[in-house]
Amino acid sequence: MIASLFIAVFAGILLAFIFKVFVLVPATLLDVAVIVATSYQPKLGTILTSVGTAVLLQIGYILGLVIRVLLERRSMARSDNLPRSNERSRAWQWNKGA
Repeated sequence: MIASLFIAVFAGILLAFIFKVFVLVPATLLDVAVIVATSYQPKLGTILTSVGTAVLLQIGYILGLVIRVLLERRSMARSDNLPRSNERSRAWQWNKGA
C-alpha cells in the first residue's frame, strides 16, 4: 500500500513532464485496475488504496507541473543573459572595425 502511494507521486511527476492533463484519466483507471487485480486486502482497504493512489497521482502531476515551470523559467533566465545572434555579429563587426 505504501509503495503504491510513493510510486503514484513519482508517476504523476513523470507524467507531468511528458503529457497533458488528459493522461490522468487513463493513468488513474490503469492504476485502480492494477490495485484491484493484485489486492489481497478487504474491500475497504482496496477502495482506500485506490482513492489514495488516484489522489496522490494527481498531486504528483501538479508537483511535476510546478517543477517544469520552474525549470523553464530558470532556462529562460539563463538564455536572456546571453547575447542574441544578431547582437553577437554586431559586436564582432564593431570590434573588427567595420
